[in-house]
Order: sequence, then C-alpha cells, then structure tokens
Amino acid sequence: MKEISVHLLGNPEIWAGGEKISFPYKKAEAFFYYLCVKKKVSREEVICLLWGDEDETTGKKKLRDAVYQVKRILGKEVLFTWGHTEIALNPEFPLKTDWDEASENGEGLWGAGFLEHFYIKNCYEFEEWTQEVRRRLSEKQAQLARERLKEAAGRNDAAMLQKYGNILLSGDPYNEELYFELMNLYAQNGSYTMAIRLYSDLQKLLLEELDEKPSRRLTELFHRIYTMKEAVSCEGAMAELPFVGRKRELYRVNCFLAEEGVETESAKSVGCMAVSGENGSGKTAFLEQGARLAAGNGMLVLKSSCYKQGEEFYLSPWNDIFQELYQLVAKDGEAKEEGKAGGESRREELKKNLSCFLNGSGGEEVSRMTYPMVEKLALDLLEFLTEKSRILLVFDDIQWMDSMSCQLLNRLLHLLGREKLLLLCSMSREEEARAMGALEPVLLRDGVEILRLSPFTREETDELIRKYLPELSGEEEKKAEIYRATDGNAFFLKELLNLIREKGYTLEKSRRTNYVIQARLSGLSARERDVLGAMSVFPEKAGVEELELLLPDTDRLSLLRVLESLQERFLIREVLVGWNVHYQFVHRVFQEYVCERQSNGKRMLYHQMLAACYEEAAAQNRRAALLPLVIYHYEHCHNQIKACQYRIEWLKEYYTLINENFPVLHWSLSDLDESLRVTPPADEMIRLAGELVGLEGNTEEIRRMKLEMNYIRGRYDIAHGNYSQGLSHIEEGIRLSRELSDQRMLLSCYKQQIFYGIQVEDLERVETYTEIGLSLAAEGLDREERLSAEQWIEQGPSDTGQSPEDISPGKGGMPGWAKGTGTEEKRRRECLEEFGTFLRLRGWYNLHTGQYGRAERALRLAGAVFEGLGNEYGAGQAACLNYIGDVYRLRGQPDRAVSFYKEAIGLVEKEPVIIGLGQFYANTGQALYQSGDKEGAEQYLKMAASYLRKNGCIWGLERVEACLALLFLEQGDPERAKEHYRTGRELSDKIRNPQTRKILETVGLRLKEEEKKTEGKEGKKTAL
Repeated sequence: MKEISVHLLGNPEIWAGGEKISFPYKKAEAFFYYLCVKKKVSREEVICLLWGDEDETTGKKKLRDAVYQVKRILGKEVLFTWGHTEIALNPEFPLKTDWDEASENGEGLWGAGFLEHFYIKNCYEFEEWTQEVRRRLSEKQAQLARERLKEAAGRNDAAMLQKYGNILLSGDPYNEELYFELMNLYAQNGSYTMAIRLYSDLQKLLLEELDEKPSRRLTELFHRIYTMKEAVSCEGAMAELPFVGRKRELYRVNCFLAEEGVETESAKSVGCMAVSGENGSGKTAFLEQGARLAAGNGMLVLKSSCYKQGEEFYLSPWNDIFQELYQLVAKDGEAKEEGKAGGESRREELKKNLSCFLNGSGGEEVSRMTYPMVEKLALDLLEFLTEKSRILLVFDDIQWMDSMSCQLLNRLLHLLGREKLLLLCSMSREEEARAMGALEPVLLRDGVEILRLSPFTREETDELIRKYLPELSGEEEKKAEIYRATDGNAFFLKELLNLIREKGYTLEKSRRTNYVIQARLSGLSARERDVLGAMSVFPEKAGVEELELLLPDTDRLSLLRVLESLQERFLIREVLVGWNVHYQFVHRVFQEYVCERQSNGKRMLYHQMLAACYEEAAAQNRRAALLPLVIYHYEHCHNQIKACQYRIEWLKEYYTLINENFPVLHWSLSDLDESLRVTPPADEMIRLAGELVGLEGNTEEIRRMKLEMNYIRGRYDIAHGNYSQGLSHIEEGIRLSRELSDQRMLLSCYKQQIFYGIQVEDLERVETYTEIGLSLAAEGLDREERLSAEQWIEQGPSDTGQSPEDISPGKGGMPGWAKGTGTEEKRRRECLEEFGTFLRLRGWYNLHTGQYGRAERALRLAGAVFEGLGNEYGAGQAACLNYIGDVYRLRGQPDRAVSFYKEAIGLVEKEPVIIGLGQFYANTGQALYQSGDKEGAEQYLKMAASYLRKNGCIWGLERVEACLALLFLEQGDPERAKEHYRTGRELSDKIRNPQTRKILETVGLRLKEEEKKTEGKEGKKTAL
C-alpha cells in the first residue's frame, strides 16, 4: 500500500510512491480535495457543492463516478461509504496532507494560498467555499504570525521579527496601526534601521498607490527613532560600555520623552522616570545617554547630582541647575537684544533674582529669601524657558536629595505638567524605598515609571568583549571566565576589561574594584562580617545549618536576622532549592574579596569542619551529590590524600552510570544534576585520573589508587571505542588486583574484558573471562547453592513458557537463596551480585553460540538473583529480561520478545540515567520490524537513537542507525536511508561490531540497487 501525499497549499498536487497522480476530470479532483479538508461529508452537500446546477439523479450519478475514480486511482481502501448518506476518508489509510500538518504546527501556513490556480468553470458554490477557506486561512496566518511576533520580540530575535512582520504586512499592506506597532517593536529591540526602512517602504507605497503621506503620529515616531539611532552609539569607547544590550531600556526612555507621551506594553505616559539598579550597573552613564536623546529631540536638558554628604544642605542639588539657568537667560537676553525684541524687563528681573540667589549680591534681600520666593523664582524661570522648548530635569542618586529640594521638585512637576517638564533620575537599589518616599506626591498621581537596569547577560557580555577586546572573540572559555568573575556587573566588567587590555589576560581585581568593594563593606558590623566570612568558603551557596556549624556562638534567630540585614544591603540573596533555603553572594567578586582577606588559619579550619560534616552525611545516606563537596573542601584545606580517595569514589560511581549499560549503583544519584554543578567536566576528570595513575611510590595506598584509576580509565576508553588503550589499563588493573588480593576489583576488571568481547563479538574472550569470573564469584556461596544452580541450568526445561513477571526465586523450579545476618549478609550480597552478573554474561554467551535453552535458563536464574537482592538491582534484572527477549527474537518469536523488552523498559524507565534503556528501545524496534509493525519499529528506533545520543553513548547507536536505514528503504525513502547508513558506517568503523556490519552491508547493497534503478529511469526519460 503506497503512501499518498496531498498538497493543498499552493498549486494542488497528489503524489503516490514518488509518482504524480492525475484525475480524468476536475470535479473528481475537487471532490477529493474537499474530502481531504472535511474528512467526512454527506452526499447531499457534495452534490450541492459540485453539481448544484444538475438535477438530483444526474448529481448522484456523477458523484458515484467521482467516488469510483478516487478509488480506482488511489486504492479502494482510501474511502469509507455508509449506504447512501455519508462518505469519509479512511483514517488507517497512509494518506498525509500538508493542510493537516500545517494546522498542527503552523509553520506550513506561511506564504501559500489554498488551492491556488485551481478553478472549475461555472462552479460558483465550490469557488465560494474555497474563498471562505482562504479567508479563514488568512485570519489564522495573521493570528499565528502575531503570536510568533511577540515571542520573537521577547527573544530579541531580529530575523524572526522581520519574518513575521512581513507576513502580517503582506495581508494588510496599508494598515498604519500595524506599521506603528512593528516600528515600535523593531526600535525596542534596537533594530532602528529596520524601523526606518519600514517607514520608508510605507511612505513610498502610499505615494505611488494613493498619492498620500503617512499620518502625523507615524511620522513623529519615525523622527523619534531616527533621533535615537543618531544619538545611541555603542561602538568603541569604554565610556559607553553600559549601553551594550540596553536597547530596550533606551527605547523606553525615548517613548517617555515623546511630546504627547507614548504608552506601550512596557511603558506608560508619565512625567517622571526613575532608573534603579545595583551599584556599578551603569545608572549614571545611562542618564547621560538619556540626556543625549532628549537634546536630540530638541529638549532643554538641566542636570545635577545628589550626594550623601550634601543631604543636610538645603537646595544644594539645585545650585548647578540655577547656574545653568542663569547662563541660558543671559545668553537668551543677548540674542533678544541683537534682535531688538521686547520682554526685556521680565528677563532682566529673572536675571537679577538669579544673580542674587547665586552670588548673594542682594544684601539683606538675599538673607530674607524664603522657600516660597525660591519656588516662585524657579517656576518663573522654567515657564519663561518652556515658551521655546520642553525641559528635562536629570538628577543622579535622587535618594540623597534634601527635603526642601524634593518639595521644590514635586511642586514644579505638578504645576508645569509633563507637557512642559519631565524628570529623569537614578536611584540605588538599596535606597529605592527612600527615593520613592521623596517622590511620593508624583507617585500618588501614578506619574512615576521605574526602569530597572539588570546586570549584563552572557550574550551581552560577549558582545562587549568582541567590541572592546576583539582578540578574545574566539576564546569561549576565557569569555565564560570573565562573565563568571564579574556576574555581568557593568563596573566590574569595565575594570576587568581595562586591566586585561593593560596587562594581558587576567582575572585579578583592579585597585578601583577593591576600593569599591571595601567601601560597600565598610558599614558592616563585626557579626555581619563573620557571617560573610563563613559564607565565602562555600563553592556556591550555604545553608543555615552549615553556617551554624561554622558559627557556634550565634543562635539561629540571630543568624537569620544578620542574613536578612545582608540581603537588605544586596550583598547576598536567598536561593530556594526545593523547600530548602540557601544563601549566596550577589557577586562573586565580593565573595573572593571576603575570602582572600580572612586569615589562612580560619579558612582552613572552616574547610576542615565542612569536609568532615559532608563526609559524615555522605557515609550515612550514600548521596553521591555530597561527594564533590567533600572533595572541594578537603582540597581547600590541603588534605590531598582524602581528596584523592573521594575523587576516586566519585569517578567510579559516575562512570559506572555513564559507561555501563546495566549499572549496579552503590550511591544515590537521584540528584546527579545538582552535584555536577560543582564537578569538573569529563575531560578534566579523566586528565586528573591520568595524573593519579602516574603517581610515584609503591605503598599499598598508592597502588590501590593506581588500581582504581586504571580501572576507571580502562572502562572509559573501552566504552568510547579506544580499545587498545582501554585494554592496557584493564590488564594493569588485573595485575594490581592480584598483588593486593582485591577480589572485588579483580572481578570488575574481568567484566571489562567481557564487555570488550561483547562489543566486538570476541566470543572466546567472553567465554574465558565469564567462566573464570563465575567460579571466583561462586566461592562466596554454599556448595549446595552452587550445585543447585548449575543443575537447574543444565537440566531445566528448554522453554519454560513463563511470562516476564515469573522471574522470582523458587518459581519454575529455580533455587532460592538463603540469607545471613550482619557482616555475613553483606558479604553474601556482594557475592550474589557478582554471581548474578557473571551468570547473566554466561547467558549472553550461550545466546550468541546458539544454545538458546541454556541461555534462557541462565538468564532467568540471574534475574531471580537480582530480584532477591532488592529494588536497587533493577537494572540487572532488566538486562536479563532483555536478553531473554533476544532469545525469542532469534527463535523467530518477535511478539513474545517484545513482551520481555517492554517489561525490561518498565523496570528502568524511571531511573535517573540507565544507558541500557537505549538498548531496550533498539531491541524492541528490531522485534517490531521483524513482526511487520514498521510504524512501531520506527517509533522505538528513534527513541533509542535520541536516548543514546542524549547520554553520549555510541555503542548500540551504530546498530540503531543501521536498522533505521533498512526501515526507510522498506518505506521507499532512499534519501533518509542514505543519511542513516552514512552515520551508521562512521560509528561502526569505531565500534567494529560484526552483527551491525552485516546489516550495513545489506543496506549498502540495496542502496546500490536503488541507484541503478534511478539511473535507468533517468536514461529512459533522456531517450524519450
């Protein structure tokens, strides 16, 4: 049954098995298209749609013929008919339409109309239907494009903004509101050129088509954006550092400065904009940029700064402004005198009053100048100047403004209104409440908008480095280190980049940075300094319990009060991990500064206390997440032996999970992702392991460390196909295990020899090490148990007929296992674990040598061993079920095999990471392919490929790629088959698995046959 592909968007086409299908007449084709959209129709509606001008008998006859033509051309199963009433598409028939796919994901809707250039003469009802579908399609396109436009704006994605903006404009090219919205979005995202170009396109369109001009509102927006483009420049100078990535914020300032005010989703029409941010975020420079924008818009800008030292001196921030006002009035007077204009008396009076206020030249008059007189003077001056232009007042650090200055400012804003006077000010995040109190009268009238400057993102930091230090553009690790060191703070970033430019690459703190940190910490109490000192030794965050351990003289309530005080100063912040509250420094540079200035003795003592605490906790609950913390603190108190021991423990457990298909874990890894945050990456861990292998000395402790590291390195290399190097490490591990009489590690090294043999199907190696390992593991069991197990494997039924859930001790005649107590029980569990593992590996060997009965019995017995050991051995039990599934698949019973595979999947699917799950998916896919379920096979094989890639496992992935190539060949898709074939070949050359090579050889031959067929068809066409 060939798959049918129907294209309804654009020029309609029907394809079956790679060939284009044609209908003998258009109404039969139109009927099929109508059915593809509706899925189920009544005969009456189709007759009315296509043969409405015919009588009923003729219409029914022609519909029957159309149904016949569809079935004849596409297949009888394509349609269902219910008597004489309804017709429907068969949902089980392999038919796909671009209409359905586009409706699901939306992407296919762009740029194509419904049934374009498909027309039936004198069939008006069908034409009306197609027009209605096109209208709905256009509405859906516009709705979807608007949603995607908002998403693109949120991501600051200029390319997607342009794409979806063009889609909206293509459907409504004269809508000025749409142009206004798009220009605003472009400008908010810093794409000023795109906004200007959009205005130019509209201007040209209106002039050519309608001989009109854009509206005044749109023209004003154009001028604002053009002014902003000219005023904002981020290239080059470090003075403009904070404006890399501040495009949205600056556009909000631009909207705020507009004469009539512009209300957008992110801004409202107000008379005051307050810029808030942490120290060093670039607030002062941002105000300077806002002042430049205002000047570019023709506004008069008056600037002043407030200082903490001057908050007790009344009207001190206004002195600079009155000085500038005096110069402006004097300059305006000279211009008027040259122009012989009137109003001289008013100007002279203002000039005289200003001079009295500034220079004290009025004698007793000045001494008697009261607040109402100052307010009147300021109001008169500003009213006089606003006759020509609007005014922007700019105050930096407004939280330090004295009360009289605040009163004057609020009064002026109220009396003059935003039409004449605007206020742009900055305030520190720590003093935001105080600043808002000063502006309370304006705040109560809803006249204040707060704009918060956040630290730079990683992308913005990279942009700045690229512009200021282009030689570091390709140094990804160095750029990441710069961002980690500064946390995106503009001041720290600027200082560090200056230092790098001066000295070369370094992460040290500049003198100015140290002064700023020192000033921030200068007002702290002794207890607050102690808490910060304790927090500074943690790699990331600290819990209250750990801080109590380091600060035993501080009770919990007092400690929480200190932590709250430090949060109010924005030195630390709360971090929630589940329901647990932790604390960390807001900036890494503060943490480093505090840590560096503690005595070495105190630092080492803190690290020793924390290392011992985490070590005890790790031993109690076996949480692997604690191991990196134990390692970190032992390293920082210079206890290298302990650090190495725990690093080895962590490496063993980590790579057991990563490199083994069916791991038996001795630590809880449910929070593995959390622990990896303070763990070096794999390459770094392997490098450290290599250093430990090279340690000099022959003490038992050093030899044991070398044994562990050789085992870890060997296992890692074998899993990644580096066989010669991996086997060399394992052979060394076997030698050291025998020297140290370490039976557990010796068995582990034997297993790696077996795993290598499995990967390359070296059956002789598998048999040799399996039998040696099984004998060694069985030494810890009772003689009767060993004999009972061997007897059951040799003499048990060849086909038990049991279902997957019947693997339990005692079932089907299988032996049970006695339990001991205390130390004896622990030793027995270890022996049973190894015995079960080697028994499973013997089952694999029997399976691949065609001894299916012995294989199944060995695997069932191994599964019973693992089940008896408990839930933590679920991966081992699942592996046995998987291999039993292989037994039935190779016996030609794929349906039964699938039941075992799915049972295995169910056992481990909820585990954190089990690499073998990818193998289970792959085997299920193979069995479903064997049973003829191609759709199910594709689903499971794709799941296997995704899972194996996600977890970095290449063993087994080559087989999945080979099977997918074979599957797509069966489905008539040679191009996708080639793609998977190439990937499978690349992986197979490294893994060298014979079974996979056979599958790939089959695929290669079939692909060559397909190519010959294609060349033959093309040759015939050329001849014709």
